[in-house]
Amino acid sequence: MKQWIYALTPCLAFHLVFSGLLIVSLNGCTYGTHRIKPTILINHHVLAYTYLPSTSHTTKPTVVFQSGLGDDQTVWQAVIKGLGDKVASLRYDRAGYGASAAASAPRTPCQIASEQHELLQTLGISPPYILVGHSLGGLYEYVYANLYPHEVAGLVLLDPTHPQHWQRIQAELPAIATLLSTSRLVFGSTACQEFDAQQTCLEQLTAKLPNSISTRLLVSTQRTALEQGAFEQMLKELALDWQRKTNAPIIQTINSGHYIQSEQPEAVIMAIHEILRFKAKSP
Repeated sequence: MKQWIYALTPCLAFHLVFSGLLIVSLNGCTYGTHRIKPTILINHHVLAYTYLPSTSHTTKPTVVFQSGLGDDQTVWQAVIKGLGDKVASLRYDRAGYGASAAASAPRTPCQIASEQHELLQTLGISPPYILVGHSLGGLYEYVYANLYPHEVAGLVLLDPTHPQHWQRIQAELPAIATLLSTSRLVFGSTACQEFDAQQTCLEQLTAKLPNSISTRLLVSTQRTALEQGAFEQMLKELALDWQRKTNAPIIQTINSGHYIQSEQPEAVIMAIHEILRFKAKSP
């Protein structure tokens, strides 16, 4: 997964990049990490999670992290470390990744948002939340904000997968679509299900989020020769539509590859604190 590119299977011998053709060497495997973590039963399957309560006496929104396709909660380590202990946070392994069991329910964006909602309720973590999502996880957090807008104070989206991303690739970039469809055969079971279901249920969402949800849209800028031309132009158009859908004040370009949270964690931390300060001043 690299920059505007959404990796589909990080624990193979290579990364196949979702937004394009780029294939990069594997530096580390995230969803194969099986440390002992607290677990909880959600929708008939076990989810592993890490909840860090705030040490501050001031009530603030809890920051909820959602990883991209194929990744577990460990990709947020640098952000969590820099965020400090005065901000409550929750990160977890989606069903089928890390220490979480696979699920029998369809892996649609709405189903995953519903499971996150159940997780927060079961743990007794009250809203409001600041949702932070990377890549396909950005789409999932956007869907959550759409389904439960009264619970969401803000969104921080890192190279989020656009609802029309795969549809646009199929229509405008058939060579890339063919490559991705063929390469899909090497995905793990959960990654394959999430890939196939990425556009399912999105037609029920509203066109725009309410103005009450403060959004920061972070887009990486490091590109390769394979990401030029029509593909790059498509990504720019999708970024502009993300800005429209979320009411983000600007598109924040970050000098980073796709893993902004690992390469430039301070940019993510700053975006979270901006929303916290903004909400603190709001009536």
